[in-house]
Amino acid sequence: MGSIKYVYVSDRKTSGYSFENEQAVLVAADKLWRLGFVPFVPHTTMRLNLEGGWLDYSCRWIDRCDAVLSLKSFATNVECN
Repeated sequence: MGSIKYVYVSDRKTSGYSFENEQAVLVAADKLWRLGFVPFVPHTTMRLNLEGGWLDYSCRWIDRCDAVLSLKSFATNVECN
């Protein structure tokens, strides 16, 4: 596993969202967990009413994680500093 431990797992959420997209992310996170990683799935936090907004919250998690697993077009959906 090396030095990567915390993995941000994402897929398209804001455009083209479907139940299948969310399921794919959860399946990937489950596989990562079984391999010894600690996955973070932003889809599970979309309903939080966060001061500063969900995007800021999500970007802070990306900064914390060792890797980002993008199942489709995450890079075109989120812009973090």
